[in-house]
Amino acid sequence: MLKDAFEGADSFLGYGFVDPVEGLSLVVLAPSQRLEEGVAIQQLLEDAGVTARVQDLVEEEYFNIGGTEEADTQLRAQFGPIVEEIDKKYEVSADIQRARAMRFLDGIRDRLHPDDVLVILDKPGNMPETVWVRITEVREHDFAGELLEEPKQDFGVHLGDTMPFALQQKASAEGKDEHTVNDLYAAHFFKLTKAESLNGTVLTKVRDAYKKDQRAETWWELMRVLSNCYVWIPCNATFGDAPSADDTIQLTADILTNGEKYYFPVFSSPVEMGEKYASDFSLIEKPFREALEMAENGPAKLDGLIFNAFSDKVILSGEALDIMKEMPDLVED
Repeated sequence: MLKDAFEGADSFLGYGFVDPVEGLSLVVLAPSQRLEEGVAIQQLLEDAGVTARVQDLVEEEYFNIGGTEEADTQLRAQFGPIVEEIDKKYEVSADIQRARAMRFLDGIRDRLHPDDVLVILDKPGNMPETVWVRITEVREHDFAGELLEEPKQDFGVHLGDTMPFALQQKASAEGKDEHTVNDLYAAHFFKLTKAESLNGTVLTKVRDAYKKDQRAETWWELMRVLSNCYVWIPCNATFGDAPSADDTIQLTADILTNGEKYYFPVFSSPVEMGEKYASDFSLIEKPFREALEMAENGPAKLDGLIFNAFSDKVILSGEALDIMKEMPDLVED
């Protein structure tokens, strides 16, 4: 250890600071010796530029010889120029100072890198992913930070990007109103782009994930994405009874049946219908919520909706459809 190099010393005096990259650090100011009545600080090191990282000293014993106005005044009188140089070199914005003082961040903060917090990335079609983010800005209702690692999934953000994130309170089984530092988490919630809601790629992805691993999490994700995407509906086209000059075409969805139950069909793309089936109908594309309205307002009494009926079908009825009606809008304007 560093203190072994100091003859007659059993410790050293250090001044703590935060290196944004290396984390909590100490500038070694002088060797010292612990006494019953206090601490004997020896001469100032000729080279006061030696820096120790707290991560390398986690098993060592620490004791604070400052803390009072008198002690701090004496120490600054003795080591003032060095301390001022360190303070100036590692000076941070008022935002970062505020963030470091926010105790409620401690539950998600890296204990050796106080500017780094864990943030959950959440986007429809992806499983939630946790990444490290370095706080760069404290705003009125949220934070901004630099992404310190490349996400494993495609969220549209990358290593080095700056993104906003906000604090959320974990649900409490006890129904408590108050919270502790461990009741909070930081998250950035992405929305689907309009293109993603239209092209069926994300929708097929979550359908495949659910079929492969039918857990509550994958089922919920399928419901969340499907309720926010466009779907294709096979329809029969008939002419109305209006005069020929004002002929109107009525589109009525094809209803699929297994002989006992009747389902309103929706598909992520015409390809999922199969070429032969698709060629027999007029195909329309609508937001899923509008398809649900068509099913509810149609003349036939239905047992539910069937999604991608001819390729790994998923049947939706009853409670599932009621839940999907209340899903938040997750498509970007």
